[in-house]
Amino acid sequence: KNFNATHNGPTCLGNFPRYFYNSSSTSCQLFTYGGCGGNFNNFETEKECMQRCHTECEE
Repeated sequence: KNFNATHNGPTCLGNFPRYFYNSSSTSCQLFTYGGCGGNFNNFETEKECMQRCHTECEE
């Protein structure tokens, strides 16, 4: 999986706090998700982001 994918995408009317994995800093960072578009690098909690990415992204 490409965990270098950014959180950029179409702008929608939603305003949801989400986390994405930043492979450069090897950490999860907060962003505002508009509710449409996007990719798999979009997690509801920092904990979920860290759990998924520290096991899958380090491979």
